[in-house]
Amino acid sequence: MTALRDEERPDRRAAAPDPWRLTLVAALVASLLAACSSGDADDEPSAASSVSASRSSSPSAASTADQVSPSAHVVTGLTDVFLSSGAGLVVAFNPQGVVAIDPETEQVRWRADVTGSDAAVGLGSVWVADFDANLVRRLDVHTGQVRAEIPVPDNPIAIMIHRGQIWVAAHRGGSVSRIDPGSNEVASVTRVGPTGPRGPMDVAAAGDSVFVGVFSTNQVVRLDASSAKVTRRFTLPQGVYACGGMTPDRSVLWVTSCLEGDHVARVDLRTGQVTSSGALRMYVGEGVLRGDLIWFAGRPASSSVPPGFVGLDRRTLEVVGRLETEDTLDGSVAAFGSWWVSQGDGVARFRLEDLVPR
Repeated sequence: MTALRDEERPDRRAAAPDPWRLTLVAALVASLLAACSSGDADDEPSAASSVSASRSSSPSAASTADQVSPSAHVVTGLTDVFLSSGAGLVVAFNPQGVVAIDPETEQVRWRADVTGSDAAVGLGSVWVADFDANLVRRLDVHTGQVRAEIPVPDNPIAIMIHRGQIWVAAHRGGSVSRIDPGSNEVASVTRVGPTGPRGPMDVAAAGDSVFVGVFSTNQVVRLDASSAKVTRRFTLPQGVYACGGMTPDRSVLWVTSCLEGDHVARVDLRTGQVTSSGALRMYVGEGVLRGDLIWFAGRPASSSVPPGFVGLDRRTLEVVGRLETEDTLDGSVAAFGSWWVSQGDGVARFRLEDLVPR
């Protein structure tokens, strides 16, 4: 593994920072706070966003934790992994490798010894972004063998598939690239923020839109999925950093932070209003929508809070339930009727029906 650079390799899709990224994210957050306090402006104009003040939140009887156990645990040989899914697979990855899990047998189907900063599954392949090598590798979905290596400069950190295209966020390039799966070449590049450190961190999509979280400007940038042009920018409130996972929810986008950010932002995509939750007392990643709630898996923000899941009311942004787990939870993905979560030496499978306030 390449030695860490002072300003790079940020934490992104895990529910909490894993050890190999911890030092860097601390530096990124500190530099972002310093930039905000000194009044540094973005180098590109942004659309105005209405920002509501953060709520204060204190533990209540409704947020008392009850314990929940996984229905299965798949040993992968990798720890502190991120997760993706598609094509009948759950894919776990980190800098030490990529592992494909068969959700029917709950067994490892194959392992590839390639570095993964992010992965997406679809179009007959597993697409793996390699931050340090400046590559996207296309793996055979059945065997894990490398079928193509596609150069993507400036540290590709996040990848997804939407509308038949591969979207890749370049962390130091301040840009998002579209890869044509037919030619295995970059078809277009869109600028979403300044070049240099503290750049794009995550990508998500819904309908006609692609969303990019840009840490340096603390904004979510919305792109048109057809033209790849920037259509709007949403600035996040104090206490929420644009470096965590994003969860589309119809006309709303939920945005989580990284490191010491234990708040969640709700972006109203129609009005531009951005509202912050109170302190969740957990560091969380992408959410899972269940009825009137959105659930997050995460690590405790203090020793007084157990690891597990926290449920947030999608209307009031109040914590209404906590489910405690035996071990700390890391990266997660909802797929095949379950919530798959990195836990210990493998991946734990939790039943979605267990996500109810208690």
